[in-house]
Amino acid sequence: MSAISEGLIDLAANIVGADPADYRRRHYLPPEVYPHKLASGMVFVLLGLHVFEIFAWAASLVYSGLVPDWRMAGFFAGNTYTTIGYGTVILPDGWKMLAPIIAMSGLFTFGWTGSVLVDLVGRCQKIKDAAAQSGHD
Repeated sequence: MSAISEGLIDLAANIVGADPADYRRRHYLPPEVYPHKLASGMVFVLLGLHVFEIFAWAASLVYSGLVPDWRMAGFFAGNTYTTIGYGTVILPDGWKMLAPIIAMSGLFTFGWTGSVLVDLVGRCQKIKDAAAQSGHD
């Protein structure tokens, strides 16, 4: 990975007509300011929260007796949560409104996830800009 980074830095320096060593010195970011690690970690945390919520819906379906087994409950909860909505599992009469509720919870959670990631990217860019600016002073 380091060889790839070095090659990209040399390429960038050649494109702008700068000395590669000088270009490295001016654009070097120490490892502690690499915000992409934070962003990568946050993506996995958010993914874990989605999986946990699908599991919680599946557990609710199984323990309430609405769906007979975990496999069908997970399939139904996952399809409904992601608003795909296809499948062979149909809830009993009186409980059919649960499917749109699960779908709305997934829809809002995915929307919230998108806004968190957009905000995180903006914050990471500010960190990178501040680190780059401090290197020029």
